[in-house]
Amino acid sequence: LSGTWGRARSAMWRWKRENPAPEVGVTAGAGGTSGTDAASGASASKRRRLDGVTALEVERQLQDVQEKLQLLDEQCAAEQIATQLRFDKQRRPHFERRARILRQIPAFWKAAFLGHPGELVHAAELEVLAFLEDIDVQENLDSRGSYVVTARFSKNRFFSNQVLSKRVIFEESGEVIKAAALTVSGEEGRQLLEQIANQRSVLGWLTSTEASCVQEARVGQPDQLGDVLRRELWQDPFPYFVAYREANVNGRGSPPSVEARMEAGQARGASASEEASSVREET
Repeated sequence: LSGTWGRARSAMWRWKRENPAPEVGVTAGAGGTSGTDAASGASASKRRRLDGVTALEVERQLQDVQEKLQLLDEQCAAEQIATQLRFDKQRRPHFERRARILRQIPAFWKAAFLGHPGELVHAAELEVLAFLEDIDVQENLDSRGSYVVTARFSKNRFFSNQVLSKRVIFEESGEVIKAAALTVSGEEGRQLLEQIANQRSVLGWLTSTEASCVQEARVGQPDQLGDVLRRELWQDPFPYFVAYREANVNGRGSPPSVEARMEAGQARGASASEEASSVREET
């Protein structure tokens, strides 16, 4: 807004310089002037003065209009935020119900991540993603759209903490990232962290202090895994699960049923290695 008015003022001042007000007390040449010429000069001088007043008045009127438009824009934005927050609250019970349903499907989120065309999963984290039970996204924590992503894992041999949360706060000065803290368990966990360090991966993003994946995405792939989670996977993950299932058909040429996957998942508990092996055979 200030830039617009700066240009408007500059144009008006230029108009004044090109049309200066008549100097008071200027006398006619040696030959003098007729009464008609004097009257004509006075009338032109008056018009110039009136034009100058009109230009300033137009500027004031335009500024008043623009200020009112800006206030309406700000009011609209505030009401949009309030509306978004109200509907987010209404959507929350449905997300929770969906989470309960999806937990009945073994390794659902692993398949959903693998079914996304963005190639979000690193090969080193395939086994640990079989333990991923739930993904939760809470959006619009404030008026700037800050959000938090929470991943819940079942007990596994890679790391001891079962809940990983990453918070992305949008401030006027930039983004503030509170990454998930991962406590590894044993040599396998340490090797996993080393392999996904600075790589495009799910665990790498959760534990990174960057909003986007450290490794640049390939052409045509989404750059920020956080945006993919919020706007695609979280909003409707089931099509990605179906895409992965259909791309990995069984030997008879038909995709394994969800029921078969659920029955296979009930065999968990003997050992983590047996579960990971079973998932690899399925996929």
